[in-house]
Amino acid sequence: MVLKQKLYSLFDEKSVFLFVLLVNILLICSLKFIPSMDGPAHLYNSNILLSLIKESHSPLNDFYTVNSFYFPNWLSHSLLACFRILLPAWLAEKLLIILYITGLALSFRLLIKKINPENLSYSIMIFPFIYSFLFHLGFYNYCLSFIFFFYTIYYWIKNRHDISPGVAAKLLLLFTLTYYSALLTFLFLGLCIGILILSEALLSYLKTRLLVPSARFTFRALFQLFVAALPGMVLLIIFSGKTEFPGTDQHARTGELIKWINDVRPLIVYNYAREEIFTEQILHILIAIFTISLLFRFSSRKKIKFNLNDTFIIPVLIALLLLFTIPSGAYAGMMSDRFALMFYMLLIILVLSQKLPGKIRYIFIPLILIIHFIILLDHYYSALKELNKDAVMINNTAEMIPEGSIVLPVDLSENWIQPHFSNYLGAEKGLIILDNYEASVGWFPVRWNSSKMPDILLDDHSSIDGISWQTNTQNLQSRQIDYILLYGRKNLSCTNNFLKLDQVIKEGFIPVYSSDDQYIKLFRKK
Repeated sequence: MVLKQKLYSLFDEKSVFLFVLLVNILLICSLKFIPSMDGPAHLYNSNILLSLIKESHSPLNDFYTVNSFYFPNWLSHSLLACFRILLPAWLAEKLLIILYITGLALSFRLLIKKINPENLSYSIMIFPFIYSFLFHLGFYNYCLSFIFFFYTIYYWIKNRHDISPGVAAKLLLLFTLTYYSALLTFLFLGLCIGILILSEALLSYLKTRLLVPSARFTFRALFQLFVAALPGMVLLIIFSGKTEFPGTDQHARTGELIKWINDVRPLIVYNYAREEIFTEQILHILIAIFTISLLFRFSSRKKIKFNLNDTFIIPVLIALLLLFTIPSGAYAGMMSDRFALMFYMLLIILVLSQKLPGKIRYIFIPLILIIHFIILLDHYYSALKELNKDAVMINNTAEMIPEGSIVLPVDLSENWIQPHFSNYLGAEKGLIILDNYEASVGWFPVRWNSSKMPDILLDDHSSIDGISWQTNTQNLQSRQIDYILLYGRKNLSCTNNFLKLDQVIKEGFIPVYSSDDQYIKLFRKK
């Protein structure tokens, strides 16, 4: 009997959850860098941000400047910059990712425990969504925003009848942090809590038929929501008024978006045909669980009642509607991917908020975990380990480049995830890397200092055939490009777009370093 109790405690749902969390963290810790498309740029720009704040006379000041406070997307850069005070870049990134994995898992678990504690064991459903397509793109701010999204909804439900200043202050802080993580999540957070307020007021009135108490609750709760969201709304208005998005009307076809929903596109990263076999099972499991919950509800002899949890269907449908109506190229781009992930995050809340028969968990929980680890290990062995090697090689190459040097990187990898891998050069060193998309788009913490930047020349050219870089041709002062970094396994001389660059390198630069596999070639100006 004692042995049975010990075995039960070892394999209870909390132990399983923590074990899965630990395995996820250990797997991430086995890599030096966690490669993603934009992740290197976040590391590089957080290093620039730290340098600009610490050193008023840094050489970087002629090239970069700190952006205004009202811009979103500050969270991941601020955290990375803080971690970089004491830690090397690779460890700072690792700490950020561990905080993300742990924070998302625990905040989701808290929310499920609050809205339906009987389904707490199903909180492992969040693990596949931790490693979304957008996470592998390096959209760290958007991914981090769901920690605040889940926790704020949990906190509001827990304290919705508390009007104390402490609760109001914490809600204000949570909403503001959500704004500085991701604007879209900030708006959906306000939408979800607003719907919950109105729904609870309506359900209370239908139950008691007392208008005044319901109206009083509605007014007080909406006012509390307004105050909490006010700083973010003010920042949003300023940001919208001063920012021009290079958005397009690019729109995915309706059939393609329907396939996205069926395949659970937010979880597919490297190989669509192989991964969709497993990812689409996540949707089948969600449909099965939701169908069982409806059958369980309607087969009950008790009078069928709608509850507060049912109102989560409204933001689910709104996210789905926006997925099919907002062009993917609108605003900052990738809108379809953002709405698709938001749809699924809301859907798992809705599904797991429903009442379920207890024993079906023994069927669905093992299936979810099996699918999660199949996808995770596939990503790890098919892509991440090799990408990590490339990232480490580029990062180590920085040792051969002096502080303050101007580096022109050229991507010869032909790999969609590597266009910003050159930024690993500047993860820990004060280099001016001319591929810095964040500084160009303008809504990240660091941007180009257009007024002070010199005219950056390659010999006497401000651009050449096949390649261009950030420069200021109006400035009478000029600086020569000091180093050229080629990374990738494509041959420069065999690429028509880079024939002029190949000629310039041969005439004006000397080779400094070449990796054994020819992935990296570094040249210094003569």
